[in-house]
Amino acid sequence: KEQYKSDEAGIEFLSASLADKKEMYELEKSLAKGTTPPKEETVSLIPDKFKLYQAYPNPFNPVTQFGYAVPTKSQVRIDIYDLRGRLTETLVNQVKEPGNYQVAWDASKYPSGVYLYKIQAGTYTETKKCLLIK
Repeated sequence: KEQYKSDEAGIEFLSASLADKKEMYELEKSLAKGTTPPKEETVSLIPDKFKLYQAYPNPFNPVTQFGYAVPTKSQVRIDIYDLRGRLTETLVNQVKEPGNYQVAWDASKYPSGVYLYKIQAGTYTETKKCLLIK
């Protein structure tokens, strides 16, 4: 096991073995000197399903970020559309390993308005709205 420590934060991370192709980490928390830390807590860093999160900030000017989750290695595409359905920009178009990601969109060259952002990954598709205010 690999071990990572942060003396200042009182947190210790131990790398665990791979199980079901999901990398897991054991997290041991040290509460304070002289106290007994909790037993163990297991945290999965691999999401269990595809997900497109709400843009943040939203409304925005001129930069916002989109978070998304990829549970299995997949071709991922994230596109921005105007309300007329015209493709404005492609932010992501590549194969992604399982994990959680964020991508920023700098809309400084576009006019104020509502924009749609769409993720396509495997058979998963989802579209959400964001508002650019200048």
